[in-house]
Amino acid sequence: RLNEVCQLRAEDMEVREGIPCFDFNDDDGKTLKNIASRRVVPIHSRLLELGLLDFIEQRKQAEAPRLFPSLTYSKQNGWGRNVGRWFNESLLPNIGMKDKGLVFHSFRHSMVTTLGHCDVQESVIKAIVGHTRTGVTQSVYNPDGYKPEQLKRELDKFSF
Repeated sequence: RLNEVCQLRAEDMEVREGIPCFDFNDDDGKTLKNIASRRVVPIHSRLLELGLLDFIEQRKQAEAPRLFPSLTYSKQNGWGRNVGRWFNESLLPNIGMKDKGLVFHSFRHSMVTTLGHCDVQESVIKAIVGHTRTGVTQSVYNPDGYKPEQLKRELDKFSF
């Protein structure tokens, strides 16, 4: 979710079981859509190749409160609203890609669709994107979810 990414802090990146991950949480005034939004998601290999960990380290050294400090806050819609509006209303038209059904949220839709096409289990997709995992198997017998290594292996099936 755009707002969840836009409000990330450098310290929300942590290494779990040797895997760099983002910890999506509602600490320090951050907000989440629902309880399922509280999750740990491995960082995609392509983002690591592009130097995301170096960027995060720079933000830590600068003692920046958020990972993306230049983003502005909207009282009604949080940190993601203004960047979403810019993407949908300025960037897409300027690059000739404005279409009624194409918006920033399309990235999320594409991720879910592509992972499904790569035979990733629905419960794993839900764990990655922050959807509520349902059923006794997931909520009772697997309440802690998946290991970072499992999520990373499946997440990296999404290529860009």
